[in-house]
Amino acid sequence: MFRIEFPLPPVSGYFLFFLLFLASCQITSNQESDKNQLADARSPYLQQHANNPVHWHPWGEEALQKAQRENKPLIISIGYAACHWCHVMEHETFENDSIAAFMNEHFVSIKVDREERPDIDQIYMDAVQLMTGSGGWPLNAIALPTGEPFFTGTYFTPEQWMKLLQQVEKMYDSDYERIVEIANKVTEGITASNALEVSNDDSTAVNSETLRLFVDGMLANVDTVHGGFTSDQKFPLPVAWNFLLTAGTLLEDESIKGALNQTLSQMTSGGMYDQIGGGFSRYTVDTEWKVPHFEKMLYDNGQLVSLYANAYRWTGNEEYLKVVNSTLQFVERELNSPEVPAFYSSIDADSEGEEGLFYLWTMDSLDHYFSSAEVQWLQQHFALEPDGNWEEGKNILWRGAEPKRMAESSPLSPTEMADTLSVLKDHLMDIRATRERPRTDDKILAAWNALMSQGYIDAYKATLNPDYLKQAKANADFVWEKMKHPDGGLYRSYEEDNSKISGFLDDYAYWIQTYLSLYQVTFDEEYLDRAGEWTRYVLTHFSDDESPLLYYTSAKDEALIARKVEITDNVQPASNSVMAHNLFVLGHLTGEKSWLDRSREMLQVVLSDAARIGQYYAHWYSLYAWMAEGHFEVAIVGPQAEEKLKEWHQYYYPNVLLLGGDEESDLPLLRDKWQEGYTIIYVCKEKVCRLPVESVPEAVEELESEW
Repeated sequence: MFRIEFPLPPVSGYFLFFLLFLASCQITSNQESDKNQLADARSPYLQQHANNPVHWHPWGEEALQKAQRENKPLIISIGYAACHWCHVMEHETFENDSIAAFMNEHFVSIKVDREERPDIDQIYMDAVQLMTGSGGWPLNAIALPTGEPFFTGTYFTPEQWMKLLQQVEKMYDSDYERIVEIANKVTEGITASNALEVSNDDSTAVNSETLRLFVDGMLANVDTVHGGFTSDQKFPLPVAWNFLLTAGTLLEDESIKGALNQTLSQMTSGGMYDQIGGGFSRYTVDTEWKVPHFEKMLYDNGQLVSLYANAYRWTGNEEYLKVVNSTLQFVERELNSPEVPAFYSSIDADSEGEEGLFYLWTMDSLDHYFSSAEVQWLQQHFALEPDGNWEEGKNILWRGAEPKRMAESSPLSPTEMADTLSVLKDHLMDIRATRERPRTDDKILAAWNALMSQGYIDAYKATLNPDYLKQAKANADFVWEKMKHPDGGLYRSYEEDNSKISGFLDDYAYWIQTYLSLYQVTFDEEYLDRAGEWTRYVLTHFSDDESPLLYYTSAKDEALIARKVEITDNVQPASNSVMAHNLFVLGHLTGEKSWLDRSREMLQVVLSDAARIGQYYAHWYSLYAWMAEGHFEVAIVGPQAEEKLKEWHQYYYPNVLLLGGDEESDLPLLRDKWQEGYTIIYVCKEKVCRLPVESVPEAVEELESEW
């Protein structure tokens, strides 16, 4: 049965329930002459449907005009390449000749890759949430020829889908006015979901007391037994935990550290974390992090590298560093493009037509490759069961007994046991490599690459491994040089002959954030210039005349039935919350007051809702924390600036902006700070600087005295 594929924030507004109980119709024999048009699509998801008997169209004017010309409703089916239930519905339903014939006769059918076209996905996901109160993928909407939806749902069995189509076809002919009325109401609801009013209530003023309320509200939703947030399914939600990490550091709150440590430990103890290959799946279908939905996404792994790297810098927990390194090994092995310095999007949940098969083990298979003693050690270490710890005799690798405990009943010492297990894990990896691999979605998406580069930057700060910084810089330069379109903007995805899809707000926001981070680990002002250039582009093309918030789509892009504003943080931070951060950081680094003002105005707009809806405003909360607790600027200038900067990274202060370099600069905060032949460190709090010092420990002492 269908499983929700993402955590749902509360839906504001009303629910519309469209109940169809009309008699079914006979399938006519007339068939369209046009054929499936996905053969030339770049998207691997669309390619997966290129041989369906359904006459799929890619999204575009041709399909919409055809529907309007023939007065046929649209079927808009949305998914992505790694989606298990999308595959199930394709095989069961869209490969069914009789169902396809009916679709071809009475509808114009469009396939959409939600990762390429998140703007379309947002609109119809809003519709399904308004109409049913839930959502996920595959997402199937039936709409007027102009795109306004009047029915939405997710996964359907073949019988359910065929009955629905027959009912819709009959109702479209017999009660068209009712369908138009429903479509208009749904579209109004989609448009209304953008509406937020600026709050002038003093209770929303930025202060430490309200920050504390935000923290306590989020902690109240934490699962105190298994970590994470209370839910029937467990998503890692790194946006939320990064906020709590920031707040825990600023407020010096040990209770936050306890919740964070429990969550990070539990996330890597079960099947969501690949125990032998590194890297994370999207979520687990249980509350204990044990049974994963096996697909692996670039955006999850990039953000989780950042989270574990920052948590290591705060707590000193060496286990977190191991997770960082093993996850990056997974990314480099399985998601790194061999052609260009960029990263692929995802790895499928399925192989050989079965979910998770690549990652599962039976005891019989282990007996074939290992001695009886080795099998016993593997059984203890990975909590394996003779009849399987999951289903049909299959085992998911979980974290069981640790080497020290296993050594107590073994002739091996703890060190010898750890070394033996390491060899056995390598053997498991070699065996697994002989299996049929899940498909890799080799799209290169701008936004997701930015999140991965940010992960490498945070890993570099935790480890000072120069290869990590080199990887981030190579990716950043590639995007700047190869994914810009002629007007200076950004493409959503990379193609050698140029993508047809322009970037959305998250593509710009995430890369601006990453360029700002690169500046703060290199002091190369080229990255600061890039961040500024794309910020000006965003403010020109994405601004709303009625609000300080920014549209998700550019004014230059095609007009859809609604122009969305992305506000809530979810498995990724909202593009508006990231841009508000960017404007805050850029405003301080460059002295551009209008950007600082815009950042505060954006935060003010969302505060009343943010106080109400907890973790779905977590990245907004992080900005709130900076404003409530104050921030520092640390300027390091002089010939040894790079060495001092590396030394600084051994400390974790999330509310510090770093700037400087080994030569004079025109940045406002660096003027008059250069002293020939000396490397000087200035600790400033909101542009008011203390006396300069020459060593990092002295600078840390000054900062701590102002904390």
